[in-house]
Amino acid sequence: SCSWHHASFRSEIHLYNLSEFPEPALVLNLEHRESADDILLEVVLPELERRGLSQNEFARKTLLKVYDVIRSQKIIHYFKETSQEIDHVLDVFIRTNSGGTKLEFADLLMSIAVASWDGDFRQELDDLTAFIHQSNDIGFYIERDWILKTSLMLIGADVKFKVKNFRKEQIAAIQSEWANIKDCIIETFRLVRRFGINPQSLTSKNAVIPICYYLYKHENNGIALYKYINNLAKAHEQRQNISQWFYIVLLKGIFGGQADSTLSSMREVLAKHISDDAFPLNQIIGRYKGTNKDLRFDDEYIEGLLDIEHGEGRCRALLHLLFPEKEVTERFHIDHLHPKGSFEKKNLQQHAFLCETPELMKFYADKKNWNSIVNLHLLNDSQNLSKSDKPLASWLNDSNNDLTPEALLAGGVSLDFQSFKDFHAIRRLRLKNRLISRVLTSENTSNSAIREEFDEEVVEEQAVPL
Repeated sequence: SCSWHHASFRSEIHLYNLSEFPEPALVLNLEHRESADDILLEVVLPELERRGLSQNEFARKTLLKVYDVIRSQKIIHYFKETSQEIDHVLDVFIRTNSGGTKLEFADLLMSIAVASWDGDFRQELDDLTAFIHQSNDIGFYIERDWILKTSLMLIGADVKFKVKNFRKEQIAAIQSEWANIKDCIIETFRLVRRFGINPQSLTSKNAVIPICYYLYKHENNGIALYKYINNLAKAHEQRQNISQWFYIVLLKGIFGGQADSTLSSMREVLAKHISDDAFPLNQIIGRYKGTNKDLRFDDEYIEGLLDIEHGEGRCRALLHLLFPEKEVTERFHIDHLHPKGSFEKKNLQQHAFLCETPELMKFYADKKNWNSIVNLHLLNDSQNLSKSDKPLASWLNDSNNDLTPEALLAGGVSLDFQSFKDFHAIRRLRLKNRLISRVLTSENTSNSAIREEFDEEVVEEQAVPL
């Protein structure tokens, strides 16, 4: 049998194995007595004598105190648990400990991993977390349990957080590959940042794990892909296919529920096509057709995406999917084409053409029209600085601006503010057609199920590596 003890002052979990005692002194199984004399003479001393501890003063005082606390003082609640399954034991421990220092199942598994690691595994994880969080070209915060799950994925083990998946064999396999696993994780997050995704728009860190697996396992002439994926002179098609897949899964939110099952099935597809020349985007899409993880887009879902507003987690991923030609070495800002300030109530009321037409005023004042993807675009630092609050027409006519109406999918459309409704209608249609060309579509993809599961970490956790 096993007993867990949480020492909060050290933030550690210690596992005591009592297997060397064939009949552990379970206080609940001892005879019940009321008076202190009877407890000492008829319960404690006979039990100590049976165990050969009758002369041990510490054992006598300890057993007497434990008996008193559990059987006499009525200060705790207890129940008898018959299951010896370690995963169940840990669940019970977490529930009973919920009133004290909060522990997650991953914390307990972490202690098992640390105990099996030759060295300081906890420090290794903390160093990796700090490096990724503090690097200027990465900047994501990842948790220890994410690293543990990714490591299980890479060594081909079951990714579920169960004790059986953290035995010495698995931990030894992770440790033997740790240098490569660590480098692969770093390069994967560096790649994700190159895709234009920042900590606020990374709505699912689980979506990064399959990329990490593919970069780790796919080789070219014996060299793992993660070692050169961020070399812009190489692997252009790989980056393009991976990024397209990544934007799609972020937009569909397929890791919002049953993430472990999704990771396992995704690994099966990737492993089957690991030797293919390019990332198996179409094969992955085919694997999930007709399921609640369907990666295809129907018309209703596409229309909903075009309603995404500035500030939503999926906004940046959608813009990068729509405009994939963006230079990967630049950082982009999400900017309103027709300036946000133009739609403030006090400014709208200064336009006679709006005041004379209540229906048109209602359209301009509706935030869903001017704050959605239809009026948004990605601008690099210099473009964003030159744009500022300038009207769209005058900014595009500036000789220093290298953007064209065609690049914005607004060619042949009046860019004057008074034509915003026409601009909105035409650009929305062109964005929809562009999106359809970038994804696979279906008349019905059970998107209601997917939407119910879309509940992921939308912003970066405000945390400091432990």
